[in-house]
Amino acid sequence: MHTEEGGRVSYKPYQQFSQEFFSALKAFPGLRTVERASIDEAYIELSPTAAGAPMSMGQAAVVAREIKACVMQSLGLVCSAGVAPNKVLAKLASMRSKPDGVLVVDSAQAKEALLDASPGGWSGAEWKPFGTLSRRSRVNSGRRFNRGFDQVRALMESRLVG
Repeated sequence: MHTEEGGRVSYKPYQQFSQEFFSALKAFPGLRTVERASIDEAYIELSPTAAGAPMSMGQAAVVAREIKACVMQSLGLVCSAGVAPNKVLAKLASMRSKPDGVLVVDSAQAKEALLDASPGGWSGAEWKPFGTLSRRSRVNSGRRFNRGFDQVRALMESRLVG
């Protein structure tokens, strides 16, 4: 971590990498939209194929690997990618593929991906909504009681399956 005079942490190098990262994404061909989710995270919508059809999950995974290679070549950084039909599943897939992978979750795997998701099961940073539910559902004995998380998961599952 870079520090400034007086020992304060300087985020300028991180901000510079962030700007370069998003510039590289926006210059990458075939991306319909690049939505900035945080200083180092984006949601990307891929353009349809030349024939106008939506990209298959396999084609999208190839593009994700190409983007990862571009980021490594231009910035020297690894990144993870989640390929999925919506942002929630893409986030789950990206979290599970950290630190340097690509994970595809298609519609047929959506229910299983949500059922596998657990508040304590993340590598690296905890996904905030699940972490909040987990902290709220602790009981006095210190055991985790995940009723809140299970209710959210059931609601999401019913909307995916329904």
